[in-house]
Amino acid sequence: MPNENWSSQWSVTETNKSPPTETEEDQQIVIEAKARFKICVAWEAQARINFEYDYKFANGDTHNKYQWDELLYNQRTDLGRPCLTVNKVNQHNLMVINDAKQNKPGVRIRPVGDAASYDAAQLFQEIVYHIEYISNAESIYDSALTFQVEGGIGYWRVQVEHISDDSFDQEIYVRRIKDPRSVYVDPNINEVDGSDAWFGFIFDDEPKDLFKAKYPEYANVVGSSVLGGNSPDGWITLNNVRVCEYYRKTQSKTKLVSWVNGNGEQVLKKLDDLDELEKLHYELYRILKAENRLKDQYGATSK
Repeated sequence: MPNENWSSQWSVTETNKSPPTETEEDQQIVIEAKARFKICVAWEAQARINFEYDYKFANGDTHNKYQWDELLYNQRTDLGRPCLTVNKVNQHNLMVINDAKQNKPGVRIRPVGDAASYDAAQLFQEIVYHIEYISNAESIYDSALTFQVEGGIGYWRVQVEHISDDSFDQEIYVRRIKDPRSVYVDPNINEVDGSDAWFGFIFDDEPKDLFKAKYPEYANVVGSSVLGGNSPDGWITLNNVRVCEYYRKTQSKTKLVSWVNGNGEQVLKKLDDLDELEKLHYELYRILKAENRLKDQYGATSK
């Protein structure tokens, strides 16, 4: 979309607002993100080159000449020789894609566990269907599938968004990732679906005017620092600014405790989650348990 048309739809106001003050924890997160970003870039460098080559080759035709080596194409053109493209890859890719469309992925809820029921599972299943319906998830799955077949990898994401600007209510949506190369995932994953990843990055290239309207406090510092280092390296172009979302898992040490309450039921909770009454019950249970252990070890005490 031309910039002049797009700009007419947005009101960008210059502001003197300064960015929020970074805490020491924020700075540590940025340092961590920079280090992990470099690891991801180094790990996926060749894979991304292969992705671009494979994706172009799969979509090569007579006009774009993606299936021709550039040097060979120029030599034949200079000699006036024809350079035809008969794309035989696409038909085989479509066989895989169409077969996968007949067996679409989806979420299935099954009642498993003592407290589970068939009715509850059906209720959650209907919620999943609603999420997919309002998200037009079918087209999103197809888009990721096409990238997966033609380039080797595809993504979609799940987001929570407010239903309107004047409401606190939120809806869950399945959202398309238009370019799989805008995602970096922890290279040390073991699971095929990456569910055991400890961190990840998602990028989005936004027009500068839109970025300034969404983040006015950062309008005057755009380009001063990027995750890749001091050089922009694709983060900032003539018309766009790259916005990055950094996700990570953190570890915290806690203690899992268990005791039997007055009703004879076993209670299992994390120590940090106990309220004052539960802490008292747990301590009494520990004392009684210790006394019983001593009695079993040394025998009943004489009066």
